[in-house]
Amino acid sequence: MVPASPRFDRDDAVRLVALAWTAVALFGWWSVLAVQWDDSAAMMQRDYYCFFRAGELYWAGEDPFSQTDHAFVNPPFTLPLVTLLSLAGLNGSYVVLAILGSLGWIAGCVLASQLGKASERRRQTLVFAMLTAPCAFLALHLGQVSGIYFALLAGSLLLFSRGRDGAAGAVASLLLAKPNFVIALLGVAVVLKRPRFLIALGMGALTLIVLGLPFGLDAWVDCFHALNRLAHRHDVVHDDYWKQFTVYAFLRAISYGVDASGLLARGLTGIALLGFGAALVMVLRAHRARWSEPAMAARLASIIVLTTCALNTYLFFYDAIFLALPAATLWLAQDTWARPSLRHLAIACMALCWLLQVEVAFIHVNPPLAGVVSALWLALELADLWPPRASKPAIVEPSSDETVDV
Repeated sequence: MVPASPRFDRDDAVRLVALAWTAVALFGWWSVLAVQWDDSAAMMQRDYYCFFRAGELYWAGEDPFSQTDHAFVNPPFTLPLVTLLSLAGLNGSYVVLAILGSLGWIAGCVLASQLGKASERRRQTLVFAMLTAPCAFLALHLGQVSGIYFALLAGSLLLFSRGRDGAAGAVASLLLAKPNFVIALLGVAVVLKRPRFLIALGMGALTLIVLGLPFGLDAWVDCFHALNRLAHRHDVVHDDYWKQFTVYAFLRAISYGVDASGLLARGLTGIALLGFGAALVMVLRAHRARWSEPAMAARLASIIVLTTCALNTYLFFYDAIFLALPAATLWLAQDTWARPSLRHLAIACMALCWLLQVEVAFIHVNPPLAGVVSALWLALELADLWPPRASKPAIVEPSSDETVDV
């Protein structure tokens, strides 16, 4: 008897759609790159130029942080990397960063799929699905290295979830190249009292600072000034907020006409931080004993990433690839949702974020809604994990034929 062929199931459908979308996106990227490859002016408009130019300025004996149009704001310990990168030339440096960013993105998707419990087939399907995130192709087009940061964050969260706190802290320390990516994880480690993570993170930070010492203490001052210039430019140029995927960017965009200084937006963002922070602490303490379970650890990773994305001050659209991790955990930890209706709403938020990533590639509009959607997604996660009220024990009345001792 000939065995029946396997049925075409949901996993097959997801993989087929992912492959089709990836083919279209890569064709679009290659088509644009082929036109612009020999156009130096066009290549210099891509974000990677800030890394190349920083190295070029260093070799010329100038301040690597002096750029204005393409500001380089990474800490001084990243200068050894950008100085080497610049030796590859304008186009060569783009190729290097595109390869590294893509490899990091693939590695991050594989690491994220290892959270929670699922069959190997389902994990592979999730990798296919995560690889199709629209902002990943935007990062590739721009020469951004968000994929590397995603791999570091996913790797650190995976190690953290498995109790390997020392290794998790060491990996997380590399995220200090963009410190705002590690703040949420640091806060959770403090609340959960994971000292080995904190020690390893601190030692990694000291090592990185030492690596930056050959460039002088002035490099730190120059970096600080460059960061202030970038922040001021975004606050002055109202239309720049379409690039940001944060609650602050949304509040800043809608209040710009009545509060050009941004005081109102910063105040409301601070209130949101306090509110979400208090809720997060309550949830972590209520489920402290369950965070060793793989599925609950996946929920924790989801909360950390959503907090990192929604409540940051600045998070550019190409960094929204981080949202692939909480998207994956919607399936990897679906059995842990106490309220399925909230999970369905979270899936709707995920789909809307995906659409907003497509929108930002073609239409530059304000106000940016992705940060608000991410915050709502975070609120749904926290609401589902919110500690239920302890029920009062039932009072059992003795029956008439029972003997009651007095």
